[in-house]
Amino acid sequence: MTEREPEPEALCGRFWLADAEEQKVSGRLTLGSEGPRLELDGTLTPGMRLKSVATAEDGSTLSTYVPVLEEDELLTVHGEVESGVGIEPVTLVDGITSSRTYNPLSPGAGRQRLQGLYAFRGGHVAGKDELFTQVRVRLHHLDEWASLGGFGQEFDQDKASIIFEQPEVPPVPLRKGGRLDLQQVLACFSDVSGGGLTRTVWLRAVNLPPTRWRELDRGLITPLSTLFTLAVDADCPPVQVEVATGPDSGWLSIHSSGLRPPPDRARPCGPDAAAPGCARAARGRGLVGPRRDPRPAAARCRRRRGRPPTDGRDWSSRPDHRGGRPRPPAVARLEPAHRGGSSRSA
Repeated sequence: MTEREPEPEALCGRFWLADAEEQKVSGRLTLGSEGPRLELDGTLTPGMRLKSVATAEDGSTLSTYVPVLEEDELLTVHGEVESGVGIEPVTLVDGITSSRTYNPLSPGAGRQRLQGLYAFRGGHVAGKDELFTQVRVRLHHLDEWASLGGFGQEFDQDKASIIFEQPEVPPVPLRKGGRLDLQQVLACFSDVSGGGLTRTVWLRAVNLPPTRWRELDRGLITPLSTLFTLAVDADCPPVQVEVATGPDSGWLSIHSSGLRPPPDRARPCGPDAAAPGCARAARGRGLVGPRRDPRPAAARCRRRRGRPPTDGRDWSSRPDHRGGRPRPPAVARLEPAHRGGSSRSA
């Protein structure tokens, strides 16, 4: 299974520091696999900072400037970009300057590029200390693992219908408060050639104690990704992550380098799936291991020691249980009869 690497999405708009809305600069916010990047047509911060001012004997002053280091500049940048839904608010968190052209005598001149730790799309937040009470995530192979039913169809002579009844999935309480459930989001489509319904499954945690995003990532998103990787025997990194500050607030999508594109095709699951343990994982039951060798235990032990089995069946012409070629029959070992060099069959 391969992953398709989508083209980074570039959003054009105007940007400003969270605490300086009066100074707006045009630019482009790129959301890709390397994390959010912001290219500005001007500068939001100076590249030099004043270190000291010395006064000479003649009364003149000497000002000393030094470059601004990355650790001295962790910026929260707000913006408004043009998207398919119109003007959309965005927030770049923990942005550092990766490159710039500047003129100390002319603040705002030149260009500035920022690399952010992560970005919020859909709203303005105060920064990395913003608190959230809801989070939902989509992981690789989540839909195949859930294997939820609910779809049906009816055909008449002149009419066809698609029926959906949402299956009930009980929530799970979380130790630190809140609950975890499966959220099912429906979408319909139609064109001149047909139409249908699609369902997207999210792992959603609601009624959480107010928590910063980095703590949610370490304490919930990463453990869920690890658990699902073990359950379906395949890598399950997050594909989409969204957060909300309350039950009545809108969802904010998060973009960072930790997200991965969805796979080209769904992972096969079912009784005949080739992946170990996928059938049981698709029914949502615990962790599973690889397929067992179908031969009796006595036969497996004797084969490992290089001796033919004694269970009455001929395993010499059967494929090896690890998927290799058929093993050749056991060959009698030759041992010398005496020192003269002749030999006899053992």
